Amino acid sequence: MTAPLIAHIIPWTNLAGTELATLRLAEAAREMGYDNVLYLPDTPDAATLDALYVSRGFPTARFRMPQVSLRRPWPYLANTLALMRDFRRRGVRLVHNGEVMGAYFTALAGRLAGARVISHVRADHPQCTDIDRLLLRPVEHYLYVSASAARHQDFPVRPGQGEVLYDAAPPPPAPVPRAAARAHYGLPDDAIVFGMPARVSWQKDHATLIRATAQVMRARPDVHVLVVGDTDADAAHREQFAVLTALLAETGTGSHVHFPGFEGEMGRFYAAIDGLVLSTHTEGFPLVLLEAMSLDLPVVATNVGGIPEAVADGETGILVPHEDAPALASAMLRLAEDTPLRAAMGQAGRRRVEERFGRSRFARELSAVYARLLKA
Repeated sequence: MTAPLIAHIIPWTNLAGTELATLRLAEAAREMGYDNVLYLPDTPDAATLDALYVSRGFPTARFRMPQVSLRRPWPYLANTLALMRDFRRRGVRLVHNGEVMGAYFTALAGRLAGARVISHVRADHPQCTDIDRLLLRPVEHYLYVSASAARHQDFPVRPGQGEVLYDAAPPPPAPVPRAAARAHYGLPDDAIVFGMPARVSWQKDHATLIRATAQVMRARPDVHVLVVGDTDADAAHREQFAVLTALLAETGTGSHVHFPGFEGEMGRFYAAIDGLVLSTHTEGFPLVLLEAMSLDLPVVATNVGGIPEAVADGETGILVPHEDAPALASAMLRLAEDTPLRAAMGQAGRRRVEERFGRSRFARELSAVYARLLKA
């Protein structure tokens, strides 16, 4: 008997949270006995992401995202019919969108092809247009990455049409010796290092972290901050990084806040740090928190979105108010000055991940969703 084929839709080409979470989702589906194909946007910059998916043993395909216009609907409808034929030719049984952005362009095609259609919701969508709501009508079920994500949506959802499915913690990266990691980044061996893994984009609040670090440096000049993530892949990143570079000069933190750029070996990053910090404006359910906690690292994070569903405040880390540099500095100093507290929070974080965010729990709940939809 042929295994059901799932089409996973990735609406962006960044190598970031949604793209990696979709890869792990496809890997879990494969372990459950499903066949999988991963659809990427039909753009030249998809090559790197495509190569990653192929290297993990998954076939890939492309889909287009034409401009949607009620006055000129034909490009959208023609694209929908072409994608419908592609789904039918491949025998797709279920279309799983990695985020609702993908569903705008694939949900109708999936339903017309006779497939079931679901979508993950990994971010807030507080202001949907009438066109957005129209395009999402073919979606049959939503999977929210957090209860916060479920609350902050503006598209219509019927009772029972959505549920929270917490992601599993990523598998631990290959370990790297601490001394080698510190040397790679040019960090002092005896420094206390907080790390933030996040591309330089509007969503992340690097500015508050820089201002907090300026305060921390006055009390503890041995504290450094390591920020890994893309700074120049597109114009928006470059523009934001220019703003942050000016802020580093203004605050005098350039010697203590390090931006080495994209990091492909996260084991090296985690080996270099004593705690993880996530200063951000909005988050659905950031997997970097689970990854750090699984490695016995304490966390300092902004209390927004799904973050408090991952981090137990005062137990596995410290949550601080949004855009509050003094509070962030205070939390960083508290951990910098208390080695036993860092260790205790790190151990509590690992236990929390094992108990609540394990891979087997995720696979079991995802399998139940797939089975229910495919049998209906």
